[in-house]
Amino acid sequence: MQHLWLIGMMGSGKSEVGRRVAELTETRSIDLDERIVADQRRSIAEIFASDGETAFRRYERVALKTAARELPSVVATGGGVVTSIGNAAIMRETGTVIYLIAEPATLARRIVEEPGRPLLAGGDRVDILSEILRRRAPLYEGAAHHMIETEGQTIDEIAGKAIELWNRS
Repeated sequence: MQHLWLIGMMGSGKSEVGRRVAELTETRSIDLDERIVADQRRSIAEIFASDGETAFRRYERVALKTAARELPSVVATGGGVVTSIGNAAIMRETGTVIYLIAEPATLARRIVEEPGRPLLAGGDRVDILSEILRRRAPLYEGAAHHMIETEGQTIDEIAGKAIELWNRS
């Protein structure tokens, strides 16, 4: 068995689905953003504010490479993990990559109560998410072995589909 890597936009459900898949399969769960926060002893917003996005992406790559070398796990990545060259290859070589898809309006609804999203500062969330998704969708699609549409599905339904796809790989 290899890793299950969950990719997609912020608010697509990567963390929740990852925890549920790990629980159902009795596999370890890793959240890369949580690891970065623990390693850096600062929130993501603080990292972006003090070090910038480029530095955050370096921290993210280190966390990804570390996770890739560990025992097979369910790994929830950050939304921008696919923007760094080489990350998709690492994920594809060490496991099954599933892209969780949701519309920008749905993403905005899901993250409305979550503070500390530096990429969403200063504008309409749906517009910002639409623009980010426009740029990232080809990267997500290129990295993914499989895609799951999350609209109108429960965490358990999405987790079940993810497990089925992971078992096929």
